Amino acid sequence: PVVVLFDPAVKSALDAAEIAGSREVGAAAVFEREVDSRELSFEPGDEPGTARDRETGSIWDTTGRALSGPLEGKRLVQVASDDQFWFALAAFIQDVDIRG
Repeated sequence: PVVVLFDPAVKSALDAAEIAGSREVGAAAVFEREVDSRELSFEPGDEPGTARDRETGSIWDTTGRALSGPLEGKRLVQVASDDQFWFALAAFIQDVDIRG
């Protein structure tokens, strides 16, 4: 099993001349859910872009790092994945169905 962590505050690198002036488009990353031979389950954290594991209450960011709690400093193993804009996908898959 994997977990997808999402940060809604990530800005587009394609939207404006400077990233700071770009709009927020978000970004996601996929991780294994196991740390130290223990499988974790996740729920949204209190802050945007964070998640809390139900087993220890540790807070994780979208880089897969535990920011606080009993697992602070631990890292989830990232799974190869792509975070794509819809139009990049639609260029290669003619009958793509976009839902949102």
